[in-house]
Amino acid sequence: MKEEAENRYLERALSEEIGGEHAPDLSERILASASRTSSAMPARGRTGKLGRRAPLPHPARSRSPLGAIVAVLLLIVAGVAVAIGVNTTRPTESRETADKGNVVAPHATPRVEPHPEPRPEIPANTPSSNEPAPEQPKPEEKPELPPAKPDEVKKPEEKPPEKQPETPKQPEGTEVKKPPVEPKPEEKPVEPRQPAVVATVKELSRKNALKIRYAEAEAWRAVETGEELREGVQLSASGHADVQLSGGALLRFNGEITLGAAIELKSEDLYVDNLDCAELQLKCGELSAAMNGIALFSVSRGALGIACVQGSVSTHDGAVSAGKTASLTARGLSKPQPTNTETLARKHAMLRNLPQRLLVREEFDAASKDRLDKGELADGVAFANAKEAGVSIYFANTFKLRAGDVVRFRYRISRAIEEMVLQFGVEGEGNFRLMLTPTKVGEWQEVEVALTDLVRTLDKTSKIEVGGTMKFFQLWAVAPQAVKLEVDWFEISRRAAD
Repeated sequence: MKEEAENRYLERALSEEIGGEHAPDLSERILASASRTSSAMPARGRTGKLGRRAPLPHPARSRSPLGAIVAVLLLIVAGVAVAIGVNTTRPTESRETADKGNVVAPHATPRVEPHPEPRPEIPANTPSSNEPAPEQPKPEEKPELPPAKPDEVKKPEEKPPEKQPETPKQPEGTEVKKPPVEPKPEEKPVEPRQPAVVATVKELSRKNALKIRYAEAEAWRAVETGEELREGVQLSASGHADVQLSGGALLRFNGEITLGAAIELKSEDLYVDNLDCAELQLKCGELSAAMNGIALFSVSRGALGIACVQGSVSTHDGAVSAGKTASLTARGLSKPQPTNTETLARKHAMLRNLPQRLLVREEFDAASKDRLDKGELADGVAFANAKEAGVSIYFANTFKLRAGDVVRFRYRISRAIEEMVLQFGVEGEGNFRLMLTPTKVGEWQEVEVALTDLVRTLDKTSKIEVGGTMKFFQLWAVAPQAVKLEVDWFEISRRAAD
C-alpha cells in the first residue's frame, strides 16, 4: 500500500510539473464540510439529557479542531508531492520540441537525482499552469546563400574604416599657430666626377703646335701654354711640345701620345726626364718598358727604340743603362750600343735645344717666410742692408745634384761691391760656393750658373760631387760700406747631360 501511494504521489507530481496539471484546491470544501458536520449534531442542555434546549444565553461557538487538522494534513500531503516533483530531473528537450510547445516525448523516463536541491522560487508575475503559455518569438530566418563555386574564393567581410579622432576646435577668435616650416636645402645637381689633373702644358715650339681630345668621337682642339691636362687625355703635336707631369717628370714629344696609368706612345718620338722621380710605365702597342732616368723613345716598324742618357730603362728582356741604346721587339731586346746627347741631337731635331726640367722655383712669397734664414721679405722680394748683406733660404724640397743642373736668379745691388758670393749647402758635406763678378749697379740682373762648377768653401780645389743632396741657397754682397742686396727669385732646372 505504501509503494502504491508513493507511485501515485510521484505520478501526480510529474503530471503537475511536466504536464502542467495541478491538483484542485480542496481546502475550502474541506472546511465547509467540517462546518456542516458540527452544526448538524444535537446540542446538550445543562441537565445533560437530550431534549429541548434550555433557554440559556447563546455563547459564541468555537469551531471544531478536526477540520483544521484535516486541512493541515492535506496541505502537508500536497507539499510533499510538490517537493518530490521538484526533485525529479526533467528530460532533455530537443530544439524542435521546444519550438512546438514543449511537448513531452512519449517514452521519456524521468531521472531522479540522489540529492535533491531546493526548488527555486517562482516570480510573482509567472503565469499559472492553467493559462496558455505565451508564444515565443521565432528565430529570424537567414536568407540562404547560393552555393559557392569550386574556384570562387570568398572575400572576407570588409570592416568599416576606423574613425579618426576629430581635432578639437579652437574657440572663435583664437589664432592657431602653425609650426614654422623649415626651408628645404637647395639640391645642387651632382656634377660628374672629373678625372684627376695629371699634367700641365709647359712650352710649345710654335703656335697651335699641340691639340688634345678626351675621346675618339671628339674633335681635336688646340691648347696653349699653362693649360691643365686630365687623365685619359690624347695629345697630338706637330713640331714639338713640352708637358710637365704632376709627379715632376718632363715630357717632350712630337707625334701622338695618351696620358693614363701608363704613357702610351702611338707615333714618332718621346723624350722623358723623370730622374729621381717616381717610376714611369710606357707602352707602345704590345711592347712595354719602365724607366727612372732620362731617355728617348722612338717608334719604328714593330719596334721601340730606347736611348738612355741617365738612369736606366727596364724591359721584359733586359735593361738599357745610361749612355746605351737598343731596340725592343716582340722577340726581345737587341744588344745595347753606346750613345750620347750629341748623337741623339743630330738624329732628332727636337733634341737640338734640350728641354730643361724645373726642380726648384722660389718666388719669395708669404710661404717663404718660415724658411728664410737671413734677410727680410717685402713685396715678393728678399733683401738685406749691411756691409756683408746676405739672403739665405732653405729649399721647400731637397733634391739630388745631377749633371746638367743649373741655377738662375735675378738680383740687384744699390752700390759697387768688392765681391759677390753664391753658396749652397749640401747635407753631410758642408758648404760649396762660387765667386761672381757684378757688372751693373741699381739694375736688375739675371745670372745662370752650372751647379757642378761649385767648389768647397774652405778648399777651392775640391769640387762638388754629383749625387749630393742640396738643402739651401745663399747670395752675399760684400762692400766697404752698407749695401742693399735684393733677390727677386731663383730657380734650379735640369738639362740632359752625358
